Amino acid sequence: MISLNLLLFLYMLFPNPVLFMEQIERRSLSLEDMAETDHPLLAEFAEKAYRYNNESPGTYVYEVIEGKRDSEIYLNIDFRAYPHETIQMNAGDCEDLAILALAVCRYTKNKYGSRYESSIVEQPLHFYVIKRDPSTNKTEIRGHMLSDEKLHWYSSLPGRMEAFISQLPLWRWSLYLILALILNHCYYLIIYSREPVQ
Repeated sequence: MISLNLLLFLYMLFPNPVLFMEQIERRSLSLEDMAETDHPLLAEFAEKAYRYNNESPGTYVYEVIEGKRDSEIYLNIDFRAYPHETIQMNAGDCEDLAILALAVCRYTKNKYGSRYESSIVEQPLHFYVIKRDPSTNKTEIRGHMLSDEKLHWYSSLPGRMEAFISQLPLWRWSLYLILALILNHCYYLIIYSREPVQ
């Protein structure tokens, strides 16, 4: 019965099994590795970003791509998207936006040259891009949206649980709980309605 509940719980979190399997494969890659620059959609997007702001093209990502949860875009609680997928969906969570912003920075640096080094910073439940100028030691942060107080809260166990629970729509949590209660009740009836063994 526990395995049935576990399967049901996994289905509630990841209702699309194809995306779930892709997610497992993508988790083996680092976020930096996912920031591919060779897709034609990315090239077109990066050119627009460079025209928008040639000093800091990554800012374009946060201006034109809508920030949404993965559960709203892909219906799965977590899904790491490649840059071209985020562009196609015109939406992404902080992880997807950071991957796209890094890809844009890399593309424009390779094509037009830049003194900046860009990388993704991973914090508990948040990702953003940091751009550093090694010659002046100047640092620019893009996509950092959490205050210190919120970051401290989300770093705690209750904060992580709150963020995890808020990722799923209420109807999915309700459905899972109702089905779990029904299945547990059926299991209870089956076990305790048996004739005692003599």
